[in-house]
Amino acid sequence: FLDGKLLDINKEFQPYLGRGGRILEIRTPDVVESVKKAVQSVGYTEGALLALAVIIIMCCIPAILIVIITYR
Repeated sequence: FLDGKLLDINKEFQPYLGRGGRILEIRTPDVVESVKKAVQSVGYTEGALLALAVIIIMCCIPAILIVIITYR
């Protein structure tokens, strides 16, 4: 995997590319893209579930207090 700016990569690969040759674009393999998408979707799902749990807890505490107060 190549890491860095395109200009730096072109300088490093210049002896192998020949005169006037340059790298125009660097693309990641499809396998890496699919793994990254899967990780992001799991991350978003966990975040959404965590937010939902916080909202439910925030709503349940006042409801429990209301039941305790009105039961007396």
